[in-house]
Amino acid sequence: MKSRILLWSLVLVATVGVSALAADKTYWQLLVSYDQNGINIVEAGPIPPTHKQIRTPGIDGAPVKLAYDLQWLDGASAVLSSTSTDMPLGVRVSPSEDNLTGCRIIMPEAGMFVIRVEGPDRTAAPSAVRLSRTQTTFRALPGLTIPPAFEQSTVIAPIQKLATTANRTPGPIAATKLRDTGPDNNRLVLVILGDGYTATNLSDGMFTDAVNSLVSGMDTRSPWDALLLGTNIYRIDVESNEQGADRDSTQTNLRDTYFNSSFWVNGIERLLAIDGTGYSRAVSAANSYVGYGLWDFLFILVNSTKYGGSGGSIAVSSVHPYAPEILLHETGHTFAGLADEYSDAYPGYPAGDPEPNVDYDFSGPALKWLVWVTPGVPLPTPPTSPYLSSVGAFEGARYLTTGIYRPMYTCEMKALDQEFCPVCKEAHINRYTNMMSLLDGATPAWNTSVMLKLTPTTITLNSIPIGPMHYAWRLNGVPLSDTIGSSITLTTADYYASGAVNQAYLDVEVTFPTDLVRQHGSVQTYRWITYADCNNNGVSDIQDIVNHTSQDANGNFIPDECDALVCCEGVTGNVNLQGIVDLSDLSALISYLTGGGYQLPCYNEANVNGSGIVDLSDLSALISYLTGGGYLPPNCP
Repeated sequence: MKSRILLWSLVLVATVGVSALAADKTYWQLLVSYDQNGINIVEAGPIPPTHKQIRTPGIDGAPVKLAYDLQWLDGASAVLSSTSTDMPLGVRVSPSEDNLTGCRIIMPEAGMFVIRVEGPDRTAAPSAVRLSRTQTTFRALPGLTIPPAFEQSTVIAPIQKLATTANRTPGPIAATKLRDTGPDNNRLVLVILGDGYTATNLSDGMFTDAVNSLVSGMDTRSPWDALLLGTNIYRIDVESNEQGADRDSTQTNLRDTYFNSSFWVNGIERLLAIDGTGYSRAVSAANSYVGYGLWDFLFILVNSTKYGGSGGSIAVSSVHPYAPEILLHETGHTFAGLADEYSDAYPGYPAGDPEPNVDYDFSGPALKWLVWVTPGVPLPTPPTSPYLSSVGAFEGARYLTTGIYRPMYTCEMKALDQEFCPVCKEAHINRYTNMMSLLDGATPAWNTSVMLKLTPTTITLNSIPIGPMHYAWRLNGVPLSDTIGSSITLTTADYYASGAVNQAYLDVEVTFPTDLVRQHGSVQTYRWITYADCNNNGVSDIQDIVNHTSQDANGNFIPDECDALVCCEGVTGNVNLQGIVDLSDLSALISYLTGGGYQLPCYNEANVNGSGIVDLSDLSALISYLTGGGYLPPNCP
């Protein structure tokens, strides 16, 4: 039984908690182009409300990130809102087919990318953005320089077009949702587009077959076999005038394709990429057929069997048998934020070990993946049997042969057509579960009020479909259950048993228990505000007291008719709730009845004779009991 002082403190805590709830934010997608003339905002528009975390496509795997403060300006150059963002620059060249050479990086002097940032209300009509660079040093390689467009410290870039309802462009002729696991606003959304497919190729099913093969290749590889359970996949059929890609047979042959894909970009044969026009068309197609800003990855599959590909905010691959490997490897960069584990020399590659799968440390508590190290494996780990399939600390990664370590001898981030190591799998799972809401919804919805009555009220949760979730419920901070059950049933008795008065938070902590995660897993908390309605009249108990439709004689903020729910601790007569019935209870009851100032902590405990009213007859009954008069106080009602 709580004291009145403690009950007041709970009211204050609950009130503070309510005021701290975050407001909804509006996010915008910007299509940015750059060239020797500067930075241009080709298009900007608000993203529909979404449960999932809004992220700039490809930002985690971007070879270069430029940090900016961004201000949204109206037509009079007044600031509508401010935020900060990173701009992803650079293109990754896919690893060589023979796995002897890892990714390489190029920096086009002109190009396009998408950023997603917090912005003004979706009804606003911004006319420009002011970009102020906050980054003072750039990650760069010899011969790799930041394009001139980004040299200015502050730029005002007019918005050329505000996005409206997306128009279907001529190239994309159809879209098919191959995999529908739930709402796009709380799923990873992968969009696969084709380039170099003629009308005849499309009608013959060439692109359909290529996409099905690609998805099947992902479906059989961990952790994507689990993540695809909560991933929506679209296939967008795009008609090109000619089949193939530029320079797919010789360095001079050109093909008329919709996305302008080409091999031999920057003089690198395996570098298969699209130009700025193709980029703009791909983004437009995804916005049109999927939803403005609701897609997460764009992957262009080029109708050529020649090996090649590239990574960035849009990944590109040919239909070479290694196409699934290129997609898996590039999403390792752009989705999970993983480093290349290749150790072939790449002079000038920037130093550092920020990614989860590389570490300068090779032992002790500082080793990032110590929880995954196979017991008994020496650290550092020799690249010999019997350790080749163990997790340890193998020297050589991130284009260095010494001084930096990787978790396993081999992995998809070191060589194509390999399994991801446990550390890389964990990074994928953690990225997914931190990006998505683990719940699609609840009945009643979270962030709403729930009236708990004497009759049971059930709260039911609808989780995302990647596997069973774990739920830990708390009411007013008091643990209720710790279970994999997705619902809980509560009554007013549960409310008052938690010590709650006035209002109380009902919280559920949701986690995704999986053998693939040992550290840094997502923990998400959802909240409801609950009130008690012990007399089932549709009005909260505290409001009943304020309205004088219920009495609160003992001042415990609970209607007298409901005290039995919280303060019956056995026989009546235990007036001061000290655990036994003795003379101190007699003294307390006398003080209360004579106006001595004593407040009854539990009205029903003072109702010694069970009449329902505390008066002199209860004092007589208590005296009879304490003096051996034979009276036996009844149990609390």
